[in-house]
Amino acid sequence: MKNIVVNVLGMVSIIGGVQSIHGQTDLCKPNVILIMTDDQGYGELSCHGNPVLQTPQLDKLYSQSIRLMNYHAAPMSTATRGQLMTGLDAARNGALNVSSGRTMLRVGIPTMGDVFKENGYNTGIFGKWHLGDTYPYTPDCRGFQKTLWFPPSHMGQSRTIGEILISMPYIFVMEKKEDRWILY
Repeated sequence: MKNIVVNVLGMVSIIGGVQSIHGQTDLCKPNVILIMTDDQGYGELSCHGNPVLQTPQLDKLYSQSIRLMNYHAAPMSTATRGQLMTGLDAARNGALNVSSGRTMLRVGIPTMGDVFKENGYNTGIFGKWHLGDTYPYTPDCRGFQKTLWFPPSHMGQSRTIGEILISMPYIFVMEKKEDRWILY
């Protein structure tokens, strides 16, 4: 429990740290957009020095963003997502594997969604969750107020789903533009 509290405090510190970087007070919390891609390595962006791949839109986002550069990925997407959501290693948070009932974050461990929500943010997730697809493991049970997610690795290549996943975050931000929000 001690480590959970320390990790949650670390997430809250990120909120405060971003504010202090920009000289903002508690009254003016930054909005947060957190993008996580699957199967993409650090060196696969031109802003990270890739001489072949051209990623101009991601490079522009990179140049305008605060980057948290000390993050350790796991060998599978579920474990990496669980570590990001909780600040705990996959062996401690329960999300160890992409199958065999090991995709679920342990109940009772606070997530990033919980921490931001408790700090007055509107929370939204749009895209892949892969940390449990039944109650009480779904994102709406883990601190995210607005959710549009799909079950693990079953999105397919549907243009309609892609269009929805692009438009829903925009709608979320426009609805909350006067408030603080985190978009994952």
